[in-house]
Amino acid sequence: MSIGAHLQVFRDGDMIVVQDDRNPAGALRYTFREWLAFTYGAKAGDFDHLLPGGVSGSDSGSFPDALGSGRS
Repeated sequence: MSIGAHLQVFRDGDMIVVQDDRNPAGALRYTFREWLAFTYGAKAGDFDHLLPGGVSGSDSGSFPDALGSGRS
């Protein structure tokens, strides 16, 4: 799966890998437990304060609209 500007997230054996496809040497590797902790935290809104305008997961707009891209 690819999202955003060249960001790739994929499974490699027992790890989840996050990398910029332009810089595969800089890949970050996470255990499933670490990835689950991150995704559950993201779904719970733990990182909403990092988004522009304080956008939260409870807002009615789609994610791209919240970032101002105009795409749904």
